Amino acid sequence: MIPLKYLGLFVALPCLPLQATEYKVDLSHTSVYFGLAHFERSQMRGRFNKIEVKQLQFDGESGQIDLQIDVDSVDSGSRLLDGIIKSEQFLDSKEYPYIRFQSKQFVFDGKQLQAVHGQLSLHGQTRPLSLQVQRFQCGEIKIVVFKRYVCGGDFSASILRSAFGIKQLLPDVGDEVQLQISIEALPVSP
Repeated sequence: MIPLKYLGLFVALPCLPLQATEYKVDLSHTSVYFGLAHFERSQMRGRFNKIEVKQLQFDGESGQIDLQIDVDSVDSGSRLLDGIIKSEQFLDSKEYPYIRFQSKQFVFDGKQLQAVHGQLSLHGQTRPLSLQVQRFQCGEIKIVVFKRYVCGGDFSASILRSAFGIKQLLPDVGDEVQLQISIEALPVSP
């Protein structure tokens, strides 16, 4: 029989918050791509090659992320264009070396992740940003003889660069920037 003095502990246990699992991002399967209109003739696309996830926690009901992108790692496929994007005309990597997304609000429909609402810091401005989930799944995968538990997904969003003070060459170079983010992560072993 359980002593009466411990009864309150057993009643309170279900009310205690579950500890979210810490994840380590697999950078070989994580990317940030962008695209925007170029004179309404084509879509100019690029990516960032240096991404750091300072924190990623997830428990199936909530989560948080702190993602930082090195602006100097922009890669459009053209060194000339990369230089223009990094210059004071656009991202100004000398003054603002990082783009950062932080969130503590993962939105679920039942157990399915639907969106991640957070704050995007870009070019000295911070604005709300909602990442829409294109796909997201956690589970065990098998690679040849190795098994591991992995969470991963694809997310999308769009921003107006003018909202972050980046107005050079508007409207010839589009204001709306489409973002595509893919991420895979493994739980950190205790």
